[in-house]
Amino acid sequence: MTPQLTKTIANIITSNLIALATKLGRPLETLLTKSQLIELAQLFQDQSINNQGLQVAIEHLIANPSDTVTSTVKSLNLMQVNDESALIGYVQTVINNSPKQVEEFKAGKLNIIGYLVGQCMKESNKSGNPAKFKELLEKELS
Repeated sequence: MTPQLTKTIANIITSNLIALATKLGRPLETLLTKSQLIELAQLFQDQSINNQGLQVAIEHLIANPSDTVTSTVKSLNLMQVNDESALIGYVQTVINNSPKQVEEFKAGKLNIIGYLVGQCMKESNKSGNPAKFKELLEKELS
């Protein structure tokens, strides 16, 4: 296991699992198997799933312990789209539907990019990579 994967696992435990264990009144080690945790961490680290997808997958696996990570991610459509050619259509739609925000961005209000990324996520049913959306929006609007 790489140091980066170990760090990702630690972050998942502290950011996601401890709160769930407390909320459910269950010991932390009973929520996921070691292999489920490792597989989720790898998917998250590889940007195959985003933080929201990670949380949904964790909650589903806790409720359905016999399900696999792969089947969960596929059945719940949690795989994050990273392909720029697939994302550019969403970016164009958001740009076309947000003339006021585009104008504000071009006038120097750079923090409006967060709103535009959010709109892209909404358009893509939360399947797009937000970092890629930000990159594409900045490229298209410059």
